[in-house]
Amino acid sequence: MRVGFWNIEKGNQAPDFDEYDEDAVARYLNTTAGKKWSFVNTTLSRWPEPGFDVLIFAEVAPKAGERFVKALAQQLSGRPPLDRTYEGAFFPTTHSSGRPSVCNMGVVWNVDHPSLKTFNRDAVSFYWLPDWTRPMIVIETTKFVIGGIHAKSALRQIASQEIVEAIEELQSRKSRGILLGDMNIPFAKFDPGDRRILQGLGWQQKNPGMLITYTPRSSKTYRPSLLDYAWCNFAECEAETPIPGYDYWKSVDHAPIQYLLGADDYPRIFEINNNNNNNNNNNNNDDGVEFRDKNSGVNN
Repeated sequence: MRVGFWNIEKGNQAPDFDEYDEDAVARYLNTTAGKKWSFVNTTLSRWPEPGFDVLIFAEVAPKAGERFVKALAQQLSGRPPLDRTYEGAFFPTTHSSGRPSVCNMGVVWNVDHPSLKTFNRDAVSFYWLPDWTRPMIVIETTKFVIGGIHAKSALRQIASQEIVEAIEELQSRKSRGILLGDMNIPFAKFDPGDRRILQGLGWQQKNPGMLITYTPRSSKTYRPSLLDYAWCNFAECEAETPIPGYDYWKSVDHAPIQYLLGADDYPRIFEINNNNNNNNNNNNNDDGVEFRDKNSGVNN
């Protein structure tokens, strides 16, 4: 099973006109929201085969959320050569205080995958504890439990605590699990004590095969970093790079990530390219990611 995650930074706001108006569409595509939607839509339409089986989106704008995932599922369904059928669902969220959240979630899945044939939106739920700002989305399949998270921004200790508690919840549901998302903690700077706790539970950080997954538009507050990655508790969890050399930070400031689960059952299609993100090597990235030869994969 191939599972992906992308913080699309509200890049789902497709034009919505009662009647098709070429001039109106052109004007919309020249706006910030229109350019972002066009980029997200084009990137998803060019996702390399064999594609994904589950793709989680974070920061989905609520107004067009359901329309976005339904249109994407329709666009991908029947695409040769695999001729799969996809479905999608939008999951609006609120803060723990009840206020509308800026981080709504969307999910698109391959209904032809053996572990997803009986899957529907009722198999998706939210989990959060009272002191969390945003919930974890939980997707239960016949083989794995999948968690998607957008951890609390900027406050690393709080984000680290949320990640530990999220993984503890996933572990209680199924023996094989993965948590992936925008962790908001640089890969190499995860709290050592919390890392030891998770390692004691049998969970390991999994690099997504990239040096950087986030680059801010302004360098005054943040700097390029590896914020999007996964934790999983089984060996057959390999990184794949859906958009090698992602360098479109001005369009969407987070890169998509993807993992192959159950690698013994599925051939590895994507290779980790040792030259990924060479354009970013001078951005003072200190995430400590080590790469081997592309035929060996990436150090986990």
